[in-house]
Amino acid sequence: MQKELLHFKEQGTGPSLIILHGLLGSLDNWQGLAKKFADRFRVITPDLRNHGRSFHHPVHDYNHMAEDIISLMNFLNIDKSHVIGHSMGGKLAMELALNYPERVSGLIVSDIAPVAYDDRHQEVFAALKSAPLGSSDRDMIAEHLMNKLGNQKSTVLFLMKSLMRDIVGQGFQWRFNLDSLFRQYSAISAGIVSDFSYQSSVLFIKGENSDYISAETYPSIASLFPNHEIEEIRRAGHWIHADQPELFFEVCMSFLLR
Repeated sequence: MQKELLHFKEQGTGPSLIILHGLLGSLDNWQGLAKKFADRFRVITPDLRNHGRSFHHPVHDYNHMAEDIISLMNFLNIDKSHVIGHSMGGKLAMELALNYPERVSGLIVSDIAPVAYDDRHQEVFAALKSAPLGSSDRDMIAEHLMNKLGNQKSTVLFLMKSLMRDIVGQGFQWRFNLDSLFRQYSAISAGIVSDFSYQSSVLFIKGENSDYISAETYPSIASLFPNHEIEEIRRAGHWIHADQPELFFEVCMSFLLR
């Protein structure tokens, strides 16, 4: 049976650059920066499995997700590509580089380390699962999320981008596969494990106000990616590319064009 292909968007010409979004996101989150990268690169932004317009599946782990990316590269006749990954997408990027080093020509990991993290999404999942999707009013759903998440406006706006009308058209549904992501959360938050290390250059980008990359995570980064460097972007949290898009772009381009 032919493997299902990820939904993707392609723009630009030149060396390939694949950008991998984070948990509960989609390729739409990256289109502003993708357009800028497309001046120098052939940019591929996929919706990862269980996200966006890509297929839903009960399995959601980094090994299978890396196979998804390889299948997409094969479909697009991409032998080797630069890869940028944020958060969950960053862990996927690391898995891809470790499992298929010959297919990755440059690796940028945004605000994530190859370690297991504690549950940081319990409140988000609870808010999403209890949202009044049967309502015909988007504002009611947004208000519900705001109340449940302590008025975190940026997080609510991010989540609302994945809200879509249901098939009947009388209510709403989440574009991501909420049930599968909730059940597979332990695999998503798990560390990246490999018997090998990736020997090529890797750039880790850290948000100044984020604790996803810290002194405690440095040994795991050095072990799997010995030829790494870490760049911190000031006045940025976990969503560095949204908080400081210009600085993020400049740091990435400086690395990619070496």
